[in-house]
Amino acid sequence: MSSKDWYISIGNEVLGPFTVDVIALMLRQNRLQFADFAWSSSLGNSRWHRIYQLEEFSAHLSPYPTVDVPGDEPKESKPKQTKHKKVEVEEPKTEEAKPEEAKPEKVFPKVRRFVRVPIKASVEIEGYGNFKVLNIGEGGIYLSAGTPISLGTDLKFKLKSELSPKPLEMTGVVIRHGESSEESGFGIEFTRVNPAHRRLFVEYVKTKTGKA
Repeated sequence: MSSKDWYISIGNEVLGPFTVDVIALMLRQNRLQFADFAWSSSLGNSRWHRIYQLEEFSAHLSPYPTVDVPGDEPKESKPKQTKHKKVEVEEPKTEEAKPEEAKPEKVFPKVRRFVRVPIKASVEIEGYGNFKVLNIGEGGIYLSAGTPISLGTDLKFKLKSELSPKPLEMTGVVIRHGESSEESGFGIEFTRVNPAHRRLFVEYVKTKTGKA
């Protein structure tokens, strides 16, 4: 099985390819839910599967509770009976991809939840040095690099740009590497950013896209 052969489907978006480790990290950070869908060519079929159904990720599910269910007290105490309503949990009605559409390896998807626009900026990544920023959006940035930093790497960095007279400090995680159709580099999704800084990014994108 290829270590970089997993795709995620959220709504109508196809994200990937990812390694198993990156998907596990996204689950721990609550950026993915176990009810979301995943697919890999190693599964041997053309159907999406919910993440909790896949052996590769089942170890990340919450363990069985060690506490007793409500109302399981000793009989001799005979406390006042409380009626517990049974709650029916309806599984989200997400349409599964049709066989002819479940070929993400030909889609070349980009992990991009927000609009990105070009910007003249650079980042200083702690432990890795300086990189040129090619584009930016509300949720992340794409950097130019001959040798991209490994997927799933957590980063702490400073963004230097026209948006602020002082460098903006934030953290992020490497979620993708550049494809053949774009300049060599890697994409970072912000994991911790000052709300005021995020507003700067949003306004900058609106200005560049004519939606201000």
